[in-house]
Amino acid sequence: MCLVTKWKKPRIAKKDIICYKLLREDFTSLCYWFHWTVGKVYRNKLIKNNSKDIKIGFHAALSLKRAIKYGTFFGYEGIYKFKIPAGSQYFKDSTGLIVANQMMLVTEKNLNSCTYSPPKKPTFLWLPPAILII
Repeated sequence: MCLVTKWKKPRIAKKDIICYKLLREDFTSLCYWFHWTVGKVYRNKLIKNNSKDIKIGFHAALSLKRAIKYGTFFGYEGIYKFKIPAGSQYFKDSTGLIVANQMMLVTEKNLNSCTYSPPKKPTFLWLPPAILII
């Protein structure tokens, strides 16, 4: 996963930044199976692929609504509250995503079960495959 940004250099968080991350039920991330423990600050490097893409770092959404949108597209088991501690380096994009060099899982409470409900009407029409008889 990459974050595309116009920022040339990372910013430094002046205060804690609340964010939301998609995890499996065992508190592992979707892409790299990284295991998170509540209350522990994890550190990583921020590495750019090129002038705009941030490939390495802890990725998250800045709002619960954005996390739900992101999760609906990629599929997920849970959305959890995280914080990026003050003093961390971070990049943002224009769509509400963030990548930081430090992040901490705030609570084990799955916000997905509390706030997200699937649409009442299907958003697509599913038709069974046709049976071809020759």
